[in-house]
Amino acid sequence: MNKLSLKKRWDQNKSVVNGWCSIPSTVTTEIMSLNNFHSLTVDLQHGLVDYQQALNMIQSMGSGEITPLARVPWNEPGIIMKLLDAGFLGIICPMINNENDCKQFVQTTQYVPQGFRSSGPTRAALIHGSNYHDEANEHIITLAMIETEEGLDNVEKISSVEDLSGVYIGPSDLSVSLGLKPGLDRTEEVMINAIDKIKIACKKNNKKIGIHCLSPNYLNQKFGPLTIYSRARYENISGDPPEQETAGIIDIPTNYYAGQLIIGKEHMSPRGYSGAVLGTSAFMGTAELRSPLINLNVLEVFKIIKAGKISFSVISDYGKVWGSDYDDWIVTAGVESRISLMLGNFPLLVYSAGLAQTTDEWSNGKSFNDIEPYYRLALVNPF
Repeated sequence: MNKLSLKKRWDQNKSVVNGWCSIPSTVTTEIMSLNNFHSLTVDLQHGLVDYQQALNMIQSMGSGEITPLARVPWNEPGIIMKLLDAGFLGIICPMINNENDCKQFVQTTQYVPQGFRSSGPTRAALIHGSNYHDEANEHIITLAMIETEEGLDNVEKISSVEDLSGVYIGPSDLSVSLGLKPGLDRTEEVMINAIDKIKIACKKNNKKIGIHCLSPNYLNQKFGPLTIYSRARYENISGDPPEQETAGIIDIPTNYYAGQLIIGKEHMSPRGYSGAVLGTSAFMGTAELRSPLINLNVLEVFKIIKAGKISFSVISDYGKVWGSDYDDWIVTAGVESRISLMLGNFPLLVYSAGLAQTTDEWSNGKSFNDIEPYYRLALVNPF
């Protein structure tokens, strides 16, 4: 058997773009096979495709470099073996929730001694060569879908199963399982944390990882373990003179709760800034480069209250006030570490500690040793 595009790229440590075929159309499948995908998946779970249509669709892919995959309706040996006999070189299996689920799935795809796949590669031997039976175990791709909270809890054991090629994240079902609405390209913290947890487990066990997404831009938001975070807000007040509450940038004491001193009011308070500038309108933004350090999800009480991950950030806050005697921008920079206390899978409290000062103070040579640290305990991540 020859290695096709997907495994060749994996051997070169390159990423793979996988197309998804949910419509039972040989013409659509043929068109997609000519458009630079490394693999194509015929979807028998949520797609409008049955076995006979899947057979027609794999035939329309031709005999080129594209790798034919199939997503099966369930972790059921009969349909998995039948699709492999038809010539598919990989199976994506939904709803893998624990190690035993994964072992059954993988062993279904493997001939003895690694598994219990029945021998009868009707079409597979015809198109992949007479040595198919001897070489299939090495070439078949097995991707277990993690798409439930149970699967997420067991992802390290799942990803350690021998002969499993990798993990395929099902973001819609996983979102629902974690208390969100179904959808792709999720940016909620609980989903980002879940994806990070899966990535860590796959890296530890030397497994590939894939995800359903609408756009490559979604994947480009994160670079390895690093996340870019930004936020901005603008405030304007009226009156002559203005009724101050606050439309300005002020120094709030660094030990506080809920991100504010006055309930219901979010002040603009750059981290590391001392002073107060008031006017008629104000703007403030923040930018952070975050990296997770330690995942503490093991520290939990009845799976309800648990510690999130400890993260480290390089931070910068910046703002400007109009209608005041101070016309310059206020810019601070520093470093911060934080940990969240989770209620279920949602952040409840965020505790952070850091060192920051204005860019002018950095330019004047004020060192870390001279900076007073700040501490924050917030219900919502404060400015």
